[in-house]
Amino acid sequence: MKVLFVPWRNGGLSHLIPLVALHRMLRARSVETAFLLSDDWPKKLGEKNRILQQLDIPVLPIDYCNLIRSELRAYREFVPDVVVDDCSLTTGYASKRYGMPRVSIRRTGSFPFERPRNAAHRHSMPLAVEQLPDMRPYGFQRPSSISLPDLFAGDLNIVPGVPSIEALPDEIQGDPSYVFSGPLVVEDVLICDPGIGSADTSHVDVRDFGPLDRFFAENRGRTSVYVTHGLIATPPAEIVQCMRYLLERDCAIVTSIRSESLALRGGSRYFYAPYLPLGYVCDRVALAIHHCGNATYHYPILSGVPSITVGTACYDRENIAARLEELGVSRHLPSPVECTEFKACFVEAFEECFEGSGEVYAKRKERCGRLREEIEQTVGSFDLHEALAALVKGRLRPAQASGGGAGGSP
Repeated sequence: MKVLFVPWRNGGLSHLIPLVALHRMLRARSVETAFLLSDDWPKKLGEKNRILQQLDIPVLPIDYCNLIRSELRAYREFVPDVVVDDCSLTTGYASKRYGMPRVSIRRTGSFPFERPRNAAHRHSMPLAVEQLPDMRPYGFQRPSSISLPDLFAGDLNIVPGVPSIEALPDEIQGDPSYVFSGPLVVEDVLICDPGIGSADTSHVDVRDFGPLDRFFAENRGRTSVYVTHGLIATPPAEIVQCMRYLLERDCAIVTSIRSESLALRGGSRYFYAPYLPLGYVCDRVALAIHHCGNATYHYPILSGVPSITVGTACYDRENIAARLEELGVSRHLPSPVECTEFKACFVEAFEECFEGSGEVYAKRKERCGRLREEIEQTVGSFDLHEALAALVKGRLRPAQASGGGAGGSP
């Protein structure tokens, strides 16, 4: 079997890592795999080839710059049996053009029949029709509007999580084309930034965590906190204010948020890197503060670390954040644009987590443990090779009826 992986061209590591995790599952079964990436991807990683080689990612010698033409060329030259994508804008069209079985990564926010908890919220991946590839030369009409569930619909849909968190709408419960895989994560990677006292990435092994080892050793005895607002969006000023509060409380911060002023204020108590080994970090911090970005929310759960989630007014993230709060592993704060007293709310949430008796903290850790058990069971029941074999042989068909569970292997 041959499998082609196509990440969202502009999605960075968060939309590549799930595919790398699947690639490694298949490599263990001697399946031939390849990735379609643009030559400038991703710009933040510096020397693309060096990073990709260290991650052992086989890349086709095709520049994914012309979108649909590049993908069709990859089909002709690599001749895959199936294509697997994560939010690709071209794969829905290209796979139909070639009659190619398509496997999609599907998360909360892209499920059919799904409803935002807050109708005023948007999706974190806003798209205009003009951004879609022009498929008219290939016999497809340009749509008048975009439906993410339709755009990302696969013959097999892999949900990189567990049913308790990534809850499927009732209408597709029991549909065997939706399969839960558990978190799709890979070995931890540390990519430093030469701008704030870190080593030049061109001389760093991405699996060398020496700088982080020294940071945690120097801050032994302090409350260490992981803070992120994603890798693309600029964090609101209120988030930076809350990080300043943490430094005033003598906390140590490890973060993907770049701030010269906080680095100067925190000194050795402030560690910044654009790409952090989240499993390693979450095993060593007391609290995670995040925005429920792709896969980020799984790491604190796996490490048994309570969280404070910060809203972004994006319903795909907000729905997950609300669910995590309901499950008792985190406290959710609305986006600063929706909360006039955001810092005061943050301080209250932080102090609640670390109140004197430790009851709140202990309860959240215990709830993390329950979810971790579900994650381990889901991962254990997921057989990617079997699922792809069934798809290629035509034995997998979406169910029309609702009802029943959706998980495990088809």
